Amino acid sequence: MKVIPKVNSHKKTSGVFVFSQNTAINSQDSTVNVLLRCDKLSFGAKAGSPPNSVDFVENAALGGEEYNLDISENKITVGFSTQNGILRALSTLKQLIDGNFVGAACEIPCGTISDKPRFSYRGYMLDVARHFFGVPTVKKILDAMWLLKLNVLHLHLCDNQGFRLQIDALPKLHEIGSKRAQTRGDGVPVEGYYTKADIAEIISYAKARGIEVIPEIDLPGHTIAILAAYPELSCKGEPIKVSERFGITREILCAGKKSVLDFVFKLLSEVAAMFPSQYIHIGGDEAPKFQWEECGDCKRAVQENGLRDMEDLQGWFTNRIIEHLKTLGKTAIVWNESLNSGILDKSAICQYWQDGKVPRRVFAAADGGRKVIVSKFSPYYLDYPYGMFSLKKTYLFEPLMDGFSGEGARNIIGVESPLWTEYVASEDRLFYQTFPRLAAVAESGWHCGAKDFADFKVRYPYFQNSLAAIGVRGASLRESLPNPVKGALKVAKFALHALDKELIKSALNAKKVKENRRTE
Repeated sequence: MKVIPKVNSHKKTSGVFVFSQNTAINSQDSTVNVLLRCDKLSFGAKAGSPPNSVDFVENAALGGEEYNLDISENKITVGFSTQNGILRALSTLKQLIDGNFVGAACEIPCGTISDKPRFSYRGYMLDVARHFFGVPTVKKILDAMWLLKLNVLHLHLCDNQGFRLQIDALPKLHEIGSKRAQTRGDGVPVEGYYTKADIAEIISYAKARGIEVIPEIDLPGHTIAILAAYPELSCKGEPIKVSERFGITREILCAGKKSVLDFVFKLLSEVAAMFPSQYIHIGGDEAPKFQWEECGDCKRAVQENGLRDMEDLQGWFTNRIIEHLKTLGKTAIVWNESLNSGILDKSAICQYWQDGKVPRRVFAAADGGRKVIVSKFSPYYLDYPYGMFSLKKTYLFEPLMDGFSGEGARNIIGVESPLWTEYVASEDRLFYQTFPRLAAVAESGWHCGAKDFADFKVRYPYFQNSLAAIGVRGASLRESLPNPVKGALKVAKFALHALDKELIKSALNAKKVKENRRTE
């Protein structure tokens, strides 16, 4: 069965089901015909008696995203209990249609499929702050995610280089924060943000594909675009412009001023009203506290709240935000640095990307009952060259890493693969970096059985037919599996391109942050 992710149970029988323009799609759901569209065929019953059909039968015994396909020569029966079950079945059926043309005919082998997800959370993160991607590109991503049975699109909406969301209560965020004069001295202005109508369109499109859209507003670091719009929110209150370079900076939100939390609450209240998602991501990573150490307001907040140090102050600041999100009916997701204080609200979900060679804090958090999403930098970060993180390395990575106890493993809710876009400025490059590696991550998130990379490589070219049908072209299998020499050369080229004075400053800031981090 040449489908990605691999189905969990498939029993082949003799014969084929022939799809044609006379195949009857017996469903009242208009989404079904939209998702099964194919340039080579026009589905829907024509005049006269159709020779075969696709029927949908509700089965209460199936779980939320679980589905069955029973394929005979005359009929395909789709078993489901929820709309998401239908959508996961359709993604399999669409790949079978795209991958089984013999000339002008589409012949699907008969058999039965029983399928359900390994993890409840299967995500892709797109950074639209560093470089902005409009609604048409996001829709293509959502189409590809639907094919891969991914169910979460995480939008990284703001960072030092841009704020990408219309906020009526705080209009300078999109009026000023969405624009930067250039990028690393290239003289080319960058701007763009999603209007509320854009967000509504994205959410509607995603919902029709069984995908939840989660916004991220990174706090208190990665906030220079916010500070460019409202400089009074920093410790020093000095004017600053939207960052034109990349890396970790010392300028972050002040955690000691009441006005900053008031601002954040107002911002997140409007964000929550736009996004019906269960979760809101509030970042919490890479937040150097050098300015806090010199800030009278931050020192006062430490003393007045009985905190030990500035690491505690970030924990306290983050917890105030989490409490506000609870009043809005939302659960917070944070990057794993938010665990450092040891006082993080127990309801927050930890997204693990990097925490030293052995992520002891993450292991301990999962063992203690905290829900965790695995997005390990190596090999799930898609912005790095294939010479660093090859398709094979990404595919073979096991999210339930050694170090998670049995209880800890039960608290892993899923996987997510991020694409950071510092050096991804075009749609073509976005797709090249994302595919085929995202397909490998999707298989780890869905398939419950053993990994088989040789089999994956056989199936992937068929999946490329489905990607091509939605206008997505990724790297070839050969490009995603470079030989050691070519891979090393591409890594060296990437490193030289990224290297500049600001990146060196960033590395020094990161080093000092780790040195100052509490170790107990």
